[in-house]
Amino acid sequence: MSLTPIRYHFLSIRINEKFISDVDKTKWVSFFSTITDCPEFYDLIEKLSGRPIGTNGITSFPESNWDISYLAYHSPYFPNQPENFQVGWGYGLWGERVGIFIKKPMCDCTGDEMLLELLYHLDMLDLKDKLLSHTYVSTCMMPYITSQFIPREIADRPKVIPDGCTNLAFIGQFVETPEDAVFTVETSCRTGMYAAYALSGVEKKSLEVAPTFYDLRYIIGQLKKVQNIKGNLTSKDLQKINPLKSKETEKQLLTLINHLEPYPSLYPGKIPPNKK
Repeated sequence: MSLTPIRYHFLSIRINEKFISDVDKTKWVSFFSTITDCPEFYDLIEKLSGRPIGTNGITSFPESNWDISYLAYHSPYFPNQPENFQVGWGYGLWGERVGIFIKKPMCDCTGDEMLLELLYHLDMLDLKDKLLSHTYVSTCMMPYITSQFIPREIADRPKVIPDGCTNLAFIGQFVETPEDAVFTVETSCRTGMYAAYALSGVEKKSLEVAPTFYDLRYIIGQLKKVQNIKGNLTSKDLQKINPLKSKETEKQLLTLINHLEPYPSLYPGKIPPNKK
């Protein structure tokens, strides 16, 4: 069975109405900074966070009228990135609101003004003259950046291959993929692979979804990454233990954590036991 034009048109209307009908709920204002010969900025961020650049994750400022966030990338982030270049990415969720330091809506600001608002929240305005003279900031309004996350019902997104279809499939960020999360390259690739294999009759499975939901191994891996912990965890990495608790409990906990099988950095599917 193929999907008739009427059914396809109805499905398109349903997706449009649900996911891209309210720009105010799905837009971000984004800015990307390229810094040349001004290491002081990232040095101060590293000092404030207590973590090396590249391990501290994105920093959000809930007191910001724009709900601004910023991520300082490790260097080199891009292939052949010069040693004296540093890059970072930021965004604001409320582009129509007036900033606290910059008295303009974020969507009307230049890149330099967005960077100044960030410096205000970082309490680094004394660095503004040098940083601005060494930084190029590109900006972008993204009206549908989080449209995939609009509240929905299960019928609002089609299956990759709708029931009964033999010559049509849907791929990308607006289809149902069990246990998967949108907003990733993996989602688009996985849906395309599944559609191609299923419609062509190839007996092959697309890449599995990384089983990270409530998985202790994944949580530990991320914890060690953001805390910049190399190797096994030790007792100094744990929270304070009630002195009334037995040292044996501490030993058992560390043994459990450090002997869990880790996932590969890219999860290509389950690894057969004889290949570990």
